[in-house]
Amino acid sequence: MENLQTETPLKWMKGWSELYKKQSELSDEELKKLDPSYPVQLFLSFVDTAGLKVLEFASGNGDNAFSLYKAGCIVTGFDASASSIELLKYRAELLGVDSERFQMSLADMLSFLFRQDEFDVVLANQCLQYLFDNTIPKFREIAEKIKPGGWFIYSGNILPHKATEKPIRFITPEEIKDMLKDWKFLSFGTDEILIAEDDLRGYVHFVARKPE
Repeated sequence: MENLQTETPLKWMKGWSELYKKQSELSDEELKKLDPSYPVQLFLSFVDTAGLKVLEFASGNGDNAFSLYKAGCIVTGFDASASSIELLKYRAELLGVDSERFQMSLADMLSFLFRQDEFDVVLANQCLQYLFDNTIPKFREIAEKIKPGGWFIYSGNILPHKATEKPIRFITPEEIKDMLKDWKFLSFGTDEILIAEDDLRGYVHFVARKPE
């Protein structure tokens, strides 16, 4: 299995693939442990999730997807990294997931198609910004297709952020609130985290519910 070609620079894809390969070398006990993102933790703490149909963009190592599955959700996810899919399949075996409630596939964010009102929840964690010129259109599409009364869980980078070879398309807090102006926010926040010396990065994250 090979990585899919995407708009993301090849060396970035290789970097993420190497990360997933290293994670796959952890012990089975370590791989059974789940560390979902803060927005997902918040969602799971306040929302009755049993039976909700979830779509996750760029599922990565699966911490979010498996956490939602364990909370009773029906999870569909995908990633363009072959190493991610291999890791997800192995972790699914370790965790004994039911394949009828948990499905993962090799796909990219632009070509993966889903229907209007197909999902109750869509999760996009640190990924939409790598669609560059297609970032805002994809954000709008997701918001449009989520079921009425459904949820959008999101996180992404904002300034400050180091310059990148191909400029990332940040979605600003102001843009988010404008595009979701009729939605109800369970949470909305920004952070700045020092990743390494001279590498301070900004983040925006939210959990929002679509009007009925």
